[in-house]
Amino acid sequence: MANIIYPEYAHNRGPGYWLRPGNLWASRRKLFRPDHSIEWRQNHTAAFAADQLDYYNDDARCSVPFSALLDRDPAANNGFRFIIMGDTGEGDRSQYGLVPLLRALRPEFILIAGDIVYPSGKTGRDRNSDDYLAGFFEPYANLGIPIWSIPGNHEYYSKDNGGGYFETFCGTGYAKRWQNFGLRLVRQPGSFWELREPSGKTGDLVVIGIDTGLHGNIDGHRRKWNNHRTRKFDTPDSEQLSWLHQRLKHAQRMDNKVIIMFHIPSLADQEHRSDCHLNELYRTIAAFPCVRLVVAGHVHNWQWYSPDTFARYLQEEYSIETEVKPYYAICGGGGAYLTTTDFDKRDYPCETAFPSRDDWRNNVGRWTSIVERLGWSRTIIGRIAGALDKGPLSDADLPAFLSVLLVEVRCDGGRNDIVVTPVFLRHVNDLFAHLPKDQIVRLQDDTNELVSMKAVNNCLQEPVFL
Repeated sequence: MANIIYPEYAHNRGPGYWLRPGNLWASRRKLFRPDHSIEWRQNHTAAFAADQLDYYNDDARCSVPFSALLDRDPAANNGFRFIIMGDTGEGDRSQYGLVPLLRALRPEFILIAGDIVYPSGKTGRDRNSDDYLAGFFEPYANLGIPIWSIPGNHEYYSKDNGGGYFETFCGTGYAKRWQNFGLRLVRQPGSFWELREPSGKTGDLVVIGIDTGLHGNIDGHRRKWNNHRTRKFDTPDSEQLSWLHQRLKHAQRMDNKVIIMFHIPSLADQEHRSDCHLNELYRTIAAFPCVRLVVAGHVHNWQWYSPDTFARYLQEEYSIETEVKPYYAICGGGGAYLTTTDFDKRDYPCETAFPSRDDWRNNVGRWTSIVERLGWSRTIIGRIAGALDKGPLSDADLPAFLSVLLVEVRCDGGRNDIVVTPVFLRHVNDLFAHLPKDQIVRLQDDTNELVSMKAVNNCLQEPVFL
């Protein structure tokens, strides 16, 4: 086995990440702060819209052609490929371990479905005080491609209410960082956006990113502890929902194929989560047959649900009668600590989970197993149990059981085939198992010449044509 060298982490990174007082304190706002993220999103978007008029025209506001990310005509080079992943930014081995696979897959850009950085999306003077340096720029240094994203809840935990996110991805304040770290900055028009092909051909791909805010509350549901001073913020995110409706209406008219991605899901772990309020989002999705795939994050593993299961979920939980049957995926295995896939028999079984149920049972200790059965895996008690077990599926910071989604647009004879392929990495060591023991592999370097392409191909799962 080769000698794999990891970079030196920033302060408060590494095993037992969520047991470290500084990380817990930085994310404390999720407990005490009312959800004003709709207001913050609108304010930030308005601030950045004024100097991005080239991205806006009539009903195509926040809509950008793929060519802006590809720096070429997508049809001129037989299509393109990109990666969707979520819940990435711990800035330690579990994140760095995925980078050699990302390089080997050769995406032309990457989309991150929220929780880009932990613990709170804060900015600062150095890598120990700036989550974006430690959890985004340093791990993905020299990939040489654009990265777009939608914010997760952790981006909104910062003192500036997500300002660091908007400045990093939508503004120019950190443009020098993108250049210094070998990444190509293509500014987003906001925290929700559309990527499209401008040709208007039948079958063209459209990708829409939706911002579900601090608590997954697009509906404007009033929480019990909100007082009279916060009631004015308990309104639906009508601006974003109206925009989504218009973009899907256009995609339907053009007979496009749409992938929708957002961060906080209400269907996860094979059951409905009543603490999310996304009724209007699901009703909008269910009104347009052009939607072929829905991708969420927030839950730190891979789950794949059939179109029939997702349609039944909409009918039973939201009373939505629809013939729209997209695939549905949880894609949160991008580098954060993992959460259980050892599900009991539940209402909405997924077709595939990674790590598998057997993997999970074989790789966690007794304490972790007990707290999972009690439903405490995402609590501080669950973190302590994981630290005590030190198993590869606890919060022990091992580069194992990572997952992303590879999307390819294949242009053939005027027809576009859109192929999505789950990619599962059991352990980063698998990519270098063919090397001699004395071979040194530095994960911050371009490792493509050292990676086994046979091992990369073994990571590719059964593809689905949208």
